[in-house]
Amino acid sequence: MGYLDIKEILKNNFDCDDKKIARMAKKADSTIDSLIKHQTKVERKLAKRYGKNVSQKIVNGTIIMTRDEFLQDNNNYKKPKYKDKKNILYRETVTVDSNKNDELAVIKVQSGGKLEVKNKKGQVEKYNPYIKTKDNEGKPIKIGEKFQVGDPKYNVSVKNANQMKKEAVKNKSHFISSGNRKALKELKGRK
Repeated sequence: MGYLDIKEILKNNFDCDDKKIARMAKKADSTIDSLIKHQTKVERKLAKRYGKNVSQKIVNGTIIMTRDEFLQDNNNYKKPKYKDKKNILYRETVTVDSNKNDELAVIKVQSGGKLEVKNKKGQVEKYNPYIKTKDNEGKPIKIGEKFQVGDPKYNVSVKNANQMKKEAVKNKSHFISSGNRKALKELKGRK
């Protein structure tokens, strides 16, 4: 839609002099141009993300709420305070990676962690560099009954989430880093 088309539409719908219609048409034309430019930027960003093997719904750094016993390799540990409260999800985990099927790789946030990261509220979260990709039944972690999205104000920035993943994959302990790399390769479907 060009300047002349907008001017014609305004002339037909408004009872104004030509100068005022010309000013309105010019303003509308520049607004439409800026909207089109913004739309193409957003489309380019989405297209760039859409071609990758990452979730379209869950972004890195999203807080996922769960319970300790729902995570893999926790040997049915149940936090004493929450043994009787079966429906409360108390454990925060941070999403560090995902795939197109919305399966997640998370790192558990805990008070006794060795490493620290700040969330968007500026609070320090502690964690140990263990990446979890499966639940207690050996199924991939997905949003559902056992895993739910937490409050967005406690999310970690994408940059900090990627730093958490990097620290987990490049850990000094070969045992930890190789296990984390193996879990991420399996999540992404690589050999």
